[in-house]
Amino acid sequence: METTEELQSFLTSATQDGVQGRLLYRGAAWSLMRSNGVLPENAPPLGATIDTDLAEHGFALLRAAMALRAQAGSSELTNKAFERAGNAFEALVRNADPEAADRGFRRTIAATAYHLAGFSAVAYSLFSEAVGDLNLTPGEMAVMRLVLRDLDGLRAFVRGWLNDEAHGDERIAAELSGEDADVDEILAIILNTTICRALAFFDFALETGEEESLDVARSLLANAVSLADNAENVPLWWITNLCRHLIDDLWQHSLHQNLPTEPPEGAAEKYPDLRRLFIGSLYARKNSEVELWPSQREAARRSTDVKDDLVVALPTSAGKTRVAEIAALMTLSSARRVLIVTPLRALSAQTERSFRKTFAPLGFSVSSLYGASGLSAGDEDALRSREIIIATPEKLDFALRSDPSLIDDVGLIVLDEGHMIGPSEREIRYETLVQRLLRRADSADRRIVCLSAILPSGDELDDLTAWIRADEPGDAVRSDWRPTRQRFGMLAWRGLDARLTLDLTNNGPFLGHFVVQKPPRGREKKPYPRKTSHLALFAAWEFAAQGKRTLIFSTQANWVEGYGKQVVDLCKRGYLAPLLDDEASIARALEVGKEWLGEDHPAVASLKVGVAIHHGRLPSPFLRELEVLLSEGVLKVIVASPTLSQGLNLNAAVLLVPALYRAGKPITGEEFANVAGRAGRAFVDVEGLIVHVMFDRVDWRSGEWRGLVASSKARTLKSGLIQIVAEILERLAREGVLARADAWEYLANAREAWRSAAEEAALAAQLAAAPDAEAETDDDDEDDEAGGDEEESIEEEPLSELVERLDATVFGLAEALDADRADLPKLLDEALKGSLWARQIAREGEGMEAQHRKVFEARANLIWSVTTPEARRGHFAMGVGLEAGLTIDAMAEELGDLIDRADAASLPGDIDELADALAGLGERLLMMRPFIPDKKNALPGNWKAILKRWVSGAEVSEIGPHNMRVVEEAFTYRLVWALEAIRTRRLTLGWSPDIIPGGAAASLETGVPQFMMSMLIRAGLPSRRAAIAAIQTTNPVFVTPAEMRAWLESDEITAFTDAGDWPTPDTAALWARFRTEALSGGVQQWSIERYKRLLDVPVRSAPPSGLYRIITDEGDGRTWLSTPDYRRVVAFKKPAVDPKPSLFSGRIPGETAVVDALRLGRGKLRWPRADA
Repeated sequence: METTEELQSFLTSATQDGVQGRLLYRGAAWSLMRSNGVLPENAPPLGATIDTDLAEHGFALLRAAMALRAQAGSSELTNKAFERAGNAFEALVRNADPEAADRGFRRTIAATAYHLAGFSAVAYSLFSEAVGDLNLTPGEMAVMRLVLRDLDGLRAFVRGWLNDEAHGDERIAAELSGEDADVDEILAIILNTTICRALAFFDFALETGEEESLDVARSLLANAVSLADNAENVPLWWITNLCRHLIDDLWQHSLHQNLPTEPPEGAAEKYPDLRRLFIGSLYARKNSEVELWPSQREAARRSTDVKDDLVVALPTSAGKTRVAEIAALMTLSSARRVLIVTPLRALSAQTERSFRKTFAPLGFSVSSLYGASGLSAGDEDALRSREIIIATPEKLDFALRSDPSLIDDVGLIVLDEGHMIGPSEREIRYETLVQRLLRRADSADRRIVCLSAILPSGDELDDLTAWIRADEPGDAVRSDWRPTRQRFGMLAWRGLDARLTLDLTNNGPFLGHFVVQKPPRGREKKPYPRKTSHLALFAAWEFAAQGKRTLIFSTQANWVEGYGKQVVDLCKRGYLAPLLDDEASIARALEVGKEWLGEDHPAVASLKVGVAIHHGRLPSPFLRELEVLLSEGVLKVIVASPTLSQGLNLNAAVLLVPALYRAGKPITGEEFANVAGRAGRAFVDVEGLIVHVMFDRVDWRSGEWRGLVASSKARTLKSGLIQIVAEILERLAREGVLARADAWEYLANAREAWRSAAEEAALAAQLAAAPDAEAETDDDDEDDEAGGDEEESIEEEPLSELVERLDATVFGLAEALDADRADLPKLLDEALKGSLWARQIAREGEGMEAQHRKVFEARANLIWSVTTPEARRGHFAMGVGLEAGLTIDAMAEELGDLIDRADAASLPGDIDELADALAGLGERLLMMRPFIPDKKNALPGNWKAILKRWVSGAEVSEIGPHNMRVVEEAFTYRLVWALEAIRTRRLTLGWSPDIIPGGAAASLETGVPQFMMSMLIRAGLPSRRAAIAAIQTTNPVFVTPAEMRAWLESDEITAFTDAGDWPTPDTAALWARFRTEALSGGVQQWSIERYKRLLDVPVRSAPPSGLYRIITDEGDGRTWLSTPDYRRVVAFKKPAVDPKPSLFSGRIPGETAVVDALRLGRGKLRWPRADA
């Protein structure tokens, strides 16, 4: 036996990037280029003995790594050796001969090697991607089930094998004593049976968390290794040895071992059962989730300390959600609530689904704050009562400006996508919100966990960490580990075909003729593809044919719908074939899409052929349906906008990047890194492929691509306040203001000093020139330019818009709004103390810091000079700047009357009155910053008619599909924001409403005339048509979420729903699903039940003490005590009737026939006592 030092020396040499590294590179190229084991004719020479060389290298690495691991435990060196061995065996099985006799053995070796290297998701994918019979032995089959986390399948398989008399001791003894005994075959049965028996014990250890079953599994496998060694059965020696290391490694990293058994402070009563339910419910999932990945371990360990504020930087798909869940578990067990802040509404919906799946079984309620802005009755109900709340920064900011006490009992705030710091309106609001949270008097009692995939390094990371941790000692948690590997390549058009290069070199692995030219059809004269977007779509179809989900990343949002139009057009002309055989799988999403967008909208038309297009301005109900289809794997091709870089969980096997520029500027390395992270889905893909699509100028584009890939590791994060003040200073200098001798006095006393006369004149001209009311414009030229080189222009923001954002920051931070003007410098110092701005501006030099402070002080002085404390409180509550605040103050009474009229009209659904009042509000509010729609969506001359059609619930076809962008930008976003801001101002200044407030904003946001209809839509009903019909046919009365739920549960609504054609025949399925989710959340709660039950045996004959399974025989209905490997021991006196599959175990504590039984699961067990 080699010594530890000898093994270390061998593995250090064998894992270096020398000759053996080049062997693995050739092996990867060999496996990528071949098909069914055969290389193409034009493949480069890769070596005649590559098969043998890879196998010998892989086995040598495995043998030494297992020996070293047994002597000294796992280490970076053993992990690297296991990974290299996995590389070698993956190359042997990928795209190999499907009839090779050893295909299953080699795949099992590859998967277990990857698993031992820490890549359990890659191991999973190696098995899940395999097609056809793998020719596996029973032991390999059991190992495959464990690697696939198909523990239901593992239990069924090993139970069937172990209960088969042909594999029992008596039959084996009889065969061994026979004259023609095949010793090798009998030995194989014994070894395969031992593997199955060991995995039955190991599975029971994972179920119960008790090591006694693990010890038995280890002992069984150790004996099997020795037996296989003595019998010189080489394949089973490898499988039993790898299996022994596999269960040891999996247990070491299991939740049982990594979640502390000691409860957090103040959680002694709840924590033990919550911990058991948390682990048990994850174990019981269809694909069991039983361990932590390498990327999660340190973060999870620190997540268990409820006083440790955390900054966690993990790559996309590396498991940030599980880290947040563990932190939430600790807080919830202390009877405090959890708040999760996500930057996008679509991301809020995804996060809600994920947390509900995990925490609803534990009995915790989860809710997102839906809607554009403001705080509806449902939102306030969620903020005050739900244990886990998911909110956007805008929503939370509004809520806390109105009532800071809403989060007094929140013990954990998770900042998802914590890198969203910058100068935009959303980013500034996020940064200001975090600073306010950190400055709260009770901030020390509330933990903050900041999660991101693209945090910086060096000083910027130190500043962010110190900011979040309030200067408490401690580092950020960082990991570059990903669950799947990634490969960068290029697709280059060569005139008649496209070559797919599978790395960034000129002589690496490639696939020639990946896309071939398609001759013209019908009367057309030119072949396809004709431009970059065509090539990207043809490539996506090729990957989809291989079963690989493909995502096309569009750097410009205005190109996404153009791709949709091209998909429909190319399918119609016969150049592409639809990716769906029928529409049954997408029927629900189609119904929602037709209603919200119209049948001819590119997003709906492309969905019919199996392509999803995704961008942030699509209606939320439709996006939710799309995301469900994507999570279910129904759609194989997706086109997504830059929102892809903001945390949205749209992953794929292949990411196609047709363009590298936006508005004439290259996309940043950090944006690209977050987008590229979407390639390679854990537990689906062995690797993710990121490909730049090049139709022309190939040499130049490939150089740009290599540069972008190299820059993707660079990260920056700079305070948005620094950026916006720097921009304001530059603009003030350009306007000549800073050249004045009295510049700072002028800025502190004159409102006009902060405006550009030229910009204000241009704005007035824009507002006066309404676009043609009925003209349907193709405002984005997507048909011809999607994925091409035509860039959208990004205009410079007006100075007054930047100042508006600065004002919101000043109001947001300087909360002592009744302070004297003379105290402003001190007040601002206190507000900015310890902020991200303060930490980073100090690095810019004293001169820069002094300039920034002068801007803050001058603006604050001006605000204080022209406002009263009451006005400032109103402006703060609205979250608007000085100019908007003063304008609203001047017409506050008039606006209040209009809002009251609109709110009153929304209760009975008086369309004429509602539309008239909203039009009056629009006339006043949509003409002032920050509520002016952007230029592309300027109000047409007939906007009032469009508004009336929208709130009346009219179909999109009646409103006009071309008018829906105005609806989305001007009405459901800008005007709703304005109405909610004004409502919040009124409440802050002491207003007591006589009617239910917020009804008009709800109707405007959801496009229905009545408040109750809008409540249904805000609660998740994806159909305006269904909401209108449901309310009109039943005439209910409800104004609170609790009253709405009671109505949904009523006998009347139950009967209507059960009829199957209500509220309308085409929306009945949507309604039924909504009602189920609204009432139950779709996830049933688990419980822990403990029993003492008597065995049907005298005490003297009772089984030995220990832990057993409890199983019920489906034949005779009796409930049995069984060993972990399914050998029945004795029946109970009375049978248990279990309504649901559950985790059911029992312990005999000593010499007794009474069993201490423990059940975890859904529903309630019926198990009468023996004397009942």
